Amino acid sequence: MNENFPVMLLQAFTTGCACALLLGGCSTARFVSDDYSAEFQGRYVVSDTTGDDAMKNKTIDLAFGEGRTATVVVEESHRVFHLDACRSLAGSFANSLANATSDSIIHAIGCLDEDDRYWSFMHGRPGAKTSAGYTLFRNVTSQSGYLVRRSVRDRYPSDLALEPLAK
Repeated sequence: MNENFPVMLLQAFTTGCACALLLGGCSTARFVSDDYSAEFQGRYVVSDTTGDDAMKNKTIDLAFGEGRTATVVVEESHRVFHLDACRSLAGSFANSLANATSDSIIHAIGCLDEDDRYWSFMHGRPGAKTSAGYTLFRNVTSQSGYLVRRSVRDRYPSDLALEPLAK
């Protein structure tokens, strides 16, 4: 397997119009050399969800490691997700976040887990809502502006609103 495959897969998910169903529309995000991991590392409670109500009111710890890796631990179930190929992104996520405008620059980090599920951590304005790019599920609202969209090719994404407990 090509060692650049995870990066190529991330690029397919994040550049241009990857898939209207998967990402809720096109986003004009681009990979950046800045490292936004400190902005996202911490402890959160999942306050609102779409498609994954088993995560609602759960506490998660998000930690970034060496070599563009991250770990998400769901405290209540002790479930651990190992993320790889994490890359920082910046741009307008107006088609993903309802309160974003075309000139908003939003920080994000995109990663893949061991099941090829794409995790897109986004930080918008307080009160950020996922947009109606797909209408089968209700939107989620994050009072803090932190959200994560989890998606798998050919499936509807699951959005989680994250409220920081400790930074």
